[in-house]
Parts: sequence; structure tokens; C-alpha cells
Amino acid sequence: MLIVGDFRRKIILFVFLAALWAIMYFVASIISTSAACKNEGVYSRDPANYYMSQKFHFTFQYPKSVIMSGSISYGGEIPFHMDFSDKQNKLNSFIQVWVINSSVSDFLKESLKVSELHYKSFINGGIKLGGTAGIFWDYSVIKQNNEEYLGKEYFVGKNGYMYRLSFFTTEPEWQSESLNNIESIVQSFRFI
Repeated sequence: MLIVGDFRRKIILFVFLAALWAIMYFVASIISTSAACKNEGVYSRDPANYYMSQKFHFTFQYPKSVIMSGSISYGGEIPFHMDFSDKQNKLNSFIQVWVINSSVSDFLKESLKVSELHYKSFINGGIKLGGTAGIFWDYSVIKQNNEEYLGKEYFVGKNGYMYRLSFFTTEPEWQSESLNNIESIVQSFRFI
């Protein structure tokens, strides 16, 4: 009976240690991914505000009125995401890098097919972003609370990645100076 009790204790101890190791491994991977993403970009405040992604090879300037968050990785198909907004936090914006296995045009066509957004208006056009041909969307959607949101999105593909710059806010906020400041990021976006 003593041997069986000893064996049970060893099994319980083994399971406990294995679970503890798994938790520590998971936490360490989150911390290292987060640290790698936070250290991935280079910020500058003076004289020109800019962000440079060394991993994804792009840079852009941003006005002092823009608040940048740290970059994060969702892993998988979205290895880079960074939020930014105006100081009043009325304009929502982000830059993402997606891993795609098709052309940007085909990817976006498929995305529109499965979208559950209710578009009030939608313009799809061509643009140049960072010297590379891309796609521009200008749209308005009606949300479930019947509030109208206006958005602009810029997409460009390079080296197996799709770069997405997105700006959206409620209709009353759309013509604000903040929107012009945020759009200056698009004008300064460059590949390095």
C-alpha cells in the first residue's frame, strides 16, 4: 500500500511539474514575442516624428497630434499590427502587415465577398503607396446601432506581404483636422 501511495504522489508531482513547465513556456513565449515586436520599430520624436519597421522594411512620418501604440503581433497571417489615433481618440487607425498567398487584388475581392458589413457607399480605386501600386477604398458603413462610420483604407503588396493602412470614425468626426493629420502618414509611407 505504501508503494502505491508513493507512486501516486510521484504521478501527481510529475503532472504538476509538467503543467507548471507548460505555463512557464507559454508565458515566456508571449513575453519574448511582445518584446520582439516592441523592439522591432524605431520611434523618433524630434525633429521629425517617424516610425521605421526594420523587420517589415517600411517607414512613415507622423504628426505630433498622433498617438502611436506599440506594435503587436497576432501571429499567423497578421505578424504586425499598430494602432494610432488622434489625441481626442475619435479617429481610429491602424497599420497591419498581412502574409498572403495571392495578389492583393484577389485577396480583397474574396474579403469583400465574405464581409458582413453593410456598405452605404463604396469606392474602390488605384493608388501609389510607397512608390508601389496599390488599392484604395473609401466607404461608409452602417453599424448595428444605426451609426454611420466612414473609412479609408490603403493596401499594397510587396514580397509576399500585404500592407494595410486603415482610418475610420463616425460621420460627424470625418471632416476634422485629425483626419488630415492621420492621412499625412499615408503620404509619407515608404519601403526601405
